[in-house]
Amino acid sequence: MAIFYSSTAPRSMDEPAIKRPRTTGPAVHFKAMQLSWTSLALVGIDNHGKLSMLRISPSMGHTLDVNLALRHLLFLLEYCMVTGYDWWDILLHVQPTMVQSLVERLHEEYTRQKAALQQVLSTRILAMKASLCKLSPCTVTLVCDYHAKLFLIAISSTLKSLLRPHILNTPDKSPGDRLTEICAKITDVDIDKVMINLKTEEFVLDMNTLQALQQLLQWVGDFVLYLLASLPNQGAPLRPGHSFLRDGTSLGMLRELMVVIRIWGLLKPSCLPVYTATSDTQDSMSLLFRLLTKLWICCEMPSPLLPAPHQHTNPS
Repeated sequence: MAIFYSSTAPRSMDEPAIKRPRTTGPAVHFKAMQLSWTSLALVGIDNHGKLSMLRISPSMGHTLDVNLALRHLLFLLEYCMVTGYDWWDILLHVQPTMVQSLVERLHEEYTRQKAALQQVLSTRILAMKASLCKLSPCTVTLVCDYHAKLFLIAISSTLKSLLRPHILNTPDKSPGDRLTEICAKITDVDIDKVMINLKTEEFVLDMNTLQALQQLLQWVGDFVLYLLASLPNQGAPLRPGHSFLRDGTSLGMLRELMVVIRIWGLLKPSCLPVYTATSDTQDSMSLLFRLLTKLWICCEMPSPLLPAPHQHTNPS
C-alpha cells in the first residue's frame, strides 16, 4: 500500500545491478500497520520508529457523486453511533460544505428511531454533532451549544442520582422520574406551587454534600440567566446558546433543576446560586423560574414570541 526509499535518487531499470551504488542504510519500511475501525485511516510504524498516518478514501480513489459520498459518510457515522466506535477517521473525509447536510440527515435518522434507542444514543449524537460542526466556519458556533447540552445532561443525571426514595424497595417511580413528570404536568410559573407537589423528604441530603454541589448549582443558575438575557437578541443565530431558545427538552431540564435547587436552598441557603439583584427584597430564583417557564411554554406551544428557525429578525 506504500513504499518508502532511503534515497530519493532515481534508479535506471537498465543499469546493471553490480554498478548500482550501495545504500547507506536500510530501506524505510513499515514494521506494523493497523486500520481504523471504519478502514478510512491507516496507522503504521516504520523500522526507524516513525509513526505515520495515511488517509484512505472511502471510494478507494474513485470519484463519487456528492450525494453518494454523503450517504456513505452518513452510514459510517450511524455505524459508529450505534456500535460506540470512535469516528475520528470519518472526520478526515468530511468537507466543510458537507457539515450542514450531514448534521441534518443524522438528526433525521435519529428521530426515526424508537424512544428507548433515542435515549441511549442521546449524548452520543450530541458529541458527534459537536465534532462535525467544528469542521465548518458556518456551524462552529453550534459547538458551544452541543457541549453545553452535554454538560447540562451530565449535571442533571448527577443531581437526580443523589435523590433517594423515602421508603426503600418501593415499586413506585424514582424521585428523578417523579420530578420530571410533575414539572412537565404543572405549567405554573410559581416555583413554590410546583415544589409543593413533590415529596420534599426525598430531596434531603447531607449538608456537606449540598455545599460541595454549590459550583454546579451556580453554573445552572448562571446559564439560565444567560439564556434569558440573550432572548431579546434571538434574531442573531450566531450567538452561542441560540439553539436552546427553541429546545423545549433542554429548557424543561433546566426548569426541573431550578426546582431542585429551590428545595435544597431551604435546607442549606449557602448552596444557592449567588445573584446580584437590583433590590434586596427581590427573589431572583422565583423571577428566573417564571421567565424560564414562559419561554418553555412558548417552545411547547408555538407562539409569535419566538421566530421560526433560521429566521432573521430586526433587533430593534
